[in-house]
Amino acid sequence: DQTIDWATGNELNVLLDIHELPGSKFSQNPDSRLFKNAELQAKAVLLWTFISNRYRNHGPELRFEILNEPVSENPELVTAFYSKLISVIRGISPNRVIHVCSNRWGSLNTVEALEPLFPDPNLVVDIHYYEPHIFTHQKAAWVRSNHPDFPDLEFPGVVPDLSDVIPEDHYGHQTIGEPMTVELIAEAFDTLAEWSEQTGIRVYNGEFGAYYKAPDASRTRWYKAVLEQCQKHGIGWAAWDYQGGFAIRDPETDRPTLVHEAIEPFLN
Repeated sequence: DQTIDWATGNELNVLLDIHELPGSKFSQNPDSRLFKNAELQAKAVLLWTFISNRYRNHGPELRFEILNEPVSENPELVTAFYSKLISVIRGISPNRVIHVCSNRWGSLNTVEALEPLFPDPNLVVDIHYYEPHIFTHQKAAWVRSNHPDFPDLEFPGVVPDLSDVIPEDHYGHQTIGEPMTVELIAEAFDTLAEWSEQTGIRVYNGEFGAYYKAPDASRTRWYKAVLEQCQKHGIGWAAWDYQGGFAIRDPETDRPTLVHEAIEPFLN
């Protein structure tokens, strides 16, 4: 309540996001029980019923995002779950803008599975963009890329042989030798924008970022490449994060970081 009042009082809109629900975790070993379990879904219904009622009198400055980064082998189950929750929220706030994050960590490649939820003029598809992931998450412990000899990966560039610095079952083995280029980012967003135009479905880039241990100049180039595509296609965006590993503000000094400087030209 305090956060919403503070934000709206300072002319900031709010996207109220449930980052995890019982039976849905987006970690290295994702939990997807939620999408098959009626009891867990009932808990989600109770939670969103409570939230919707609590904020039913707020105006369009407040939006809802049902669930952050769902992960399921069957995207149709995620869509069915969203449909159930949208009906609950619509029964309380018929015109509230609702965001639905695409399956598999907000992938651009799974947005089509959400089409059965439309047409709905107050529904937006959220994607999250961290590609190439091996670059944006280099040296990050939670994706097991933190070997002391893990090399600096430059952007643009080519993924080097990482066999000696990542576990045997690490996804990075599949990326060795692959290019990491501005053109590939442009192709991904061109495809997304074409789908959005053809379907009339609005898209929002709700997360993107590169970990602070990536080389500074490469990080700047990567942010520029992503934001140029968002600007080109009229896609709204939010950089991840404020004062964490992808910080736009230094957690000790509150001064702007390299990331803040990279995104600032695109703020207006």
